[in-house]
Amino acid sequence: MEMLADEPMDFSVTRLPFFLRPELPGINKTLGDTKDERTWQISESPGTWGQQMDRYTKKYPEKFGGENQAPDARVGISWQASEVGLKFTFDQHMSNSMDALRLLMKVQREQSANVREDFFEVVSRKYFTEGRCLADHAMLLEAAVEAHVPTDQGLLQWLQSGEGTWEIQRKYAEIFYGASAGD
Repeated sequence: MEMLADEPMDFSVTRLPFFLRPELPGINKTLGDTKDERTWQISESPGTWGQQMDRYTKKYPEKFGGENQAPDARVGISWQASEVGLKFTFDQHMSNSMDALRLLMKVQREQSANVREDFFEVVSRKYFTEGRCLADHAMLLEAAVEAHVPTDQGLLQWLQSGEGTWEIQRKYAEIFYGASAGD
């Protein structure tokens, strides 16, 4: 690396987030108080991220250093996050990440590198630090506004449309099941 120290470097960052819990509620729907085809309710969530983590560490203690180490998993994750300047909360309700991924994909395709990075950072902060649901269209729109993503072109309607869902589902199948569009 020292021999390259004086050479200019040009690179770009592409975020490759993963599809969290595809079986959870929230695809093409938003968090709401009413039950209709465009909303999902907190009662449909299997609990908070912390509750899920606690169940997992109790079920698989060997993955966390043994029977007595599992309760420290939250502390370990919090410590690792703090090392890079993040603060994690464990109170956000689990929800499907499809709409957040779809919007991130749209932002990556249509916006500048600075806007893309800002949007990713804002969504991450709202989820991991503020404890907001990923399948909440209001949160995603707030993140878009904060990151200077243009929202005047029907972004809420786009979120509700489901556009891009198939592409993410196809990529998910390719990664996890070895299937490809040509098979």
